[in-house]
Amino acid sequence: MAILLPVLTRADVLEEALSDAGIPFVMEGGKFYYARSEVSSAITVLKAIANPNDAVALYGSLRSVFFGVSDEDLLRAKTQGLALDYRCVPPDGSPLARPYAILRELHRLRHVRGASETFQLLLEQTGAREVLAARGLQPLANLAKLNEDAGKPAKTVVLVHEDGLFGSGLAKLMQAELPKLGFEILDTIAHPTPTRDMSNVALQIRSKNPDLVIPSSYYGEFALLARTMQQQRIRPKGIYAVLNGAASNYRFVKEFNDAAQFVMDCNHWHDPRKPVAEALRQQVEASGKFWTYNIPLNYSCVGLLADAIERAGSADKAKVIEALAASTYAGHIMPYGPTKFTNGQNEGGAPVNTQVQGNDIKVIFPSDFADAKPVFPRPA
Repeated sequence: MAILLPVLTRADVLEEALSDAGIPFVMEGGKFYYARSEVSSAITVLKAIANPNDAVALYGSLRSVFFGVSDEDLLRAKTQGLALDYRCVPPDGSPLARPYAILRELHRLRHVRGASETFQLLLEQTGAREVLAARGLQPLANLAKLNEDAGKPAKTVVLVHEDGLFGSGLAKLMQAELPKLGFEILDTIAHPTPTRDMSNVALQIRSKNPDLVIPSSYYGEFALLARTMQQQRIRPKGIYAVLNGAASNYRFVKEFNDAAQFVMDCNHWHDPRKPVAEALRQQVEASGKFWTYNIPLNYSCVGLLADAIERAGSADKAKVIEALAASTYAGHIMPYGPTKFTNGQNEGGAPVNTQVQGNDIKVIFPSDFADAKPVFPRPA
């Protein structure tokens, strides 16, 4: 059965109803792609470049991974009388001087460059390419360690990715970095989002016969790929996902359990050793909801903010921002070190490796946080 919706604005209500009724489903549509932080940030900066009068887009651009300007710096600039307008020239030494200069130049040449060329220049001039790459290197380092600990059973890889910014960017990163870690890339296969048939992708994987398949896709596409591979009896030594929409998702485990078995992911997850985390998970599941990675993240963020307000002794925005900037908060339920912000990024945060084992999702790496040992290579 197909349910056709004119818009996806309240699709979450339908998803929840189907889940509550125990009816398996796959959501096809594009809104989740644009909700990803790296995609929304890129769109925000391109909006600011196109329209210097869009103060909301400019603010979001300055706070994004592309420029990393803190709220404290923005507040200080405002008190010093500097307008939120990159056509102004800030004094030397201002944290807004370089961002404004980059945006002015990209705006000036916006009509003689395409959006893709403008975006490439933005990545190069801001250093965001390196920041985003560094986020992607941790999953590959974890993969190399898991493979080494297992006796290096995996030597060949096929990359499968959605053809948008998220998937294409990760694929390029892995094409550059995996050979340095001793892996041979046999093929890189792109697919559109949404897609309703993974048969051709599965046939290409079969023809290459890789040790590993590394997918970078959203929920519907990866669930479909995993089911198609199961139906066609394509069984690589491992499936290693990176920030995948399904691989660390209990909905996937429940609806397509056989296809989900032994799939590994590198993603953010709760610390299974912490009683508070497990108690929260049980509370969420008792309410009939699926436990997802964003729940412990949001719970920890609220704790971080409450800690900052308490240390600031005030709800004043500037004081709270100052307290956050000096944070060493360790009361979260994530497998992180103490929270410490550098250019707006939490240096204490890092993804872990999970694996579907039976009806559960286990943390398998790093060993300091693991509640199960990895099953790799997976059983034939």
